[in-house]
Amino acid sequence: ASIRTSTSFIPDLSLLGFYGIFFAGGIMLYRAGVNGLNALSKNAYWLCSIGLVAAQFAYGWGHPLYPVIFRELASMVASFYLALGVIGMFQRFITVTGPRWRYLSRTSYWVYLVHPPILWVALRLLKPLELSVTATVILSLVAVIALSFATFEICVRRTPLSKIV
Repeated sequence: ASIRTSTSFIPDLSLLGFYGIFFAGGIMLYRAGVNGLNALSKNAYWLCSIGLVAAQFAYGWGHPLYPVIFRELASMVASFYLALGVIGMFQRFITVTGPRWRYLSRTSYWVYLVHPPILWVALRLLKPLELSVTATVILSLVAVIALSFATFEICVRRTPLSKIV
């Protein structure tokens, strides 16, 4: 799997559709409020299951056999349903509150914003080492988490940015 981006001035309609699904889903979930979150919690298993099956069609089973449009559609379905399923799982099983969870919820948007360039650099630095996929994933995960939280502490937490983020 990889992250596709538009390489021309003319927008790629499949990418706009892909990101548009998340945008529309976020708006609908926001408008639904507590009822929407309860519905995600109730259906979390189904949402994750559909997402995992779609991910297999997008990235696994017979990958070269399916037309590109089918794989892209399966990728959209997988991403959307897995995102909703994970939100539902958190709603269902993570009911604790406290300073650690408040900190994580406060840092989440910052981590979302800064993790792609950190991950890009981490993967470029790890590539010459020719490590196994598992080692690369673990090392890059640890590096991205550590650096994302460190940049939050340095660049946001005690600065005027903390009022925005």
